[in-house]
Amino acid sequence: MKFNPATQEAIKVGLAVALAVLSALAFGWDKAYWSAITVFVVAATESYSYAIKKGQNRLVGTLIGIAFAVFLLAIFPQNHLVFICVYCAFLALCVYFSSHNSWGYAATIAFTVCAIVVCSGGFDASTTFNIAIVRTLQTLLGVVIYTLVFRLIWPKKTEDLFFTLLPLVISDQKKRIAQLRNNNRSIKQISLAQQQRVNKLNEILTLPLNGSDRLRNQRKIWCLMMSVIMRLESLLTQYEQADNHADEIMLGDLIAGEKLIAESMLSIKDHKLDLTVWLLKTKNRYSVQAQRQNTFLLPLKNRFKNVVKALCILTTCLAMWIYIPLPGGYIVPMLASILANVLVTLPDNAIKHAGLGTIIWGVFFLSQYVFILPSATEAWQLGAYLFLNAVFIWKTCSAPSLGIQKVLAGNLAVVLPMGALQLTPSYSMETPLLMMMLVFICVGVAGFYTKLFSTD
Repeated sequence: MKFNPATQEAIKVGLAVALAVLSALAFGWDKAYWSAITVFVVAATESYSYAIKKGQNRLVGTLIGIAFAVFLLAIFPQNHLVFICVYCAFLALCVYFSSHNSWGYAATIAFTVCAIVVCSGGFDASTTFNIAIVRTLQTLLGVVIYTLVFRLIWPKKTEDLFFTLLPLVISDQKKRIAQLRNNNRSIKQISLAQQQRVNKLNEILTLPLNGSDRLRNQRKIWCLMMSVIMRLESLLTQYEQADNHADEIMLGDLIAGEKLIAESMLSIKDHKLDLTVWLLKTKNRYSVQAQRQNTFLLPLKNRFKNVVKALCILTTCLAMWIYIPLPGGYIVPMLASILANVLVTLPDNAIKHAGLGTIIWGVFFLSQYVFILPSATEAWQLGAYLFLNAVFIWKTCSAPSLGIQKVLAGNLAVVLPMGALQLTPSYSMETPLLMMMLVFICVGVAGFYTKLFSTD
């Protein structure tokens, strides 16, 4: 039986999640859901090479977060005010770097892990150290299991993503040149989607290309192609924004560049010299600066706004926990820290989608926790539960617009019924329902500050 690519991807994720949890339990590690969360998050990327890079970032972030958690508990165990100030400073640093092109994900994971390790250990140094070791091992296990499954079963080449994105970039340039030929010179910046596609194409060429023979054997030529595409993008943007000096850039050079790129797609080797000549000619003729790849995805103003927003969310939730006080013990600062760290990096409308998704997925998984999991007495039954849910999530949320729901559902699938994923299973609705209530409180606080800082 032959499955379509989306079904193949869903099956691989299901196998990786089930194997990760069962392997963690077989090793005698508690909180086996941590390895499953690693698989869910890493698998949400577009290609195997991207996933491996994300897995590496996750491991680096885990180690940094653990190190900082140990530092906090070792240096400021009794000085609560200094502890909170340093903790908030680390949040500010991680949120600021969360939009970094290369290490943004590692920064996000660093604070998330720090919050989990500090709060799960009840702010006790010895307990925290044990949790830190288990967390590191489970993250490593999740990455290894994912790598094996996705490497051996229906392997997906990195070049498939490259040659999916490349025609979209070329098509966008072709449409803009067609508008210019019709004297429709609208003043606009390069679209964010186009910029992200160009950046991603360049990044793919820096990744390991094992199994991607076409890219690996002709990497230099494809790098030349990307240089031409980026040069054409720069000239296009300059021409579209030109006012009184519109003739400084000749439309004929833009048309020639677009035509050359289209012809090179058919046989890039035969057009290597032509690409080089066009690139050198436009560099000598025009002083337009190439579209440089920014170190950060967000401008400085937005990065600082996210930092302030995250600090407001965290400090408000901590104040509610201390002075109301909210039930749940150390779950409250842990959830507040994680949501303050993650939600500010998402689009403003993502909070509404996250709240709605939490309700729908929460009811779905809690129903299984009550009616299905108590009857699962064998390891294979637990594995089947994880496999089927992972496949269902990946198939249901296969559309790119549902990427947030995919990660959210994957986390809830193993966090809400986490009592059943322990070495000694326990079934109590108190913790899952309390966690759901606290999530809504923290999301409500995040929603308030998101609207307060909204630029609309």
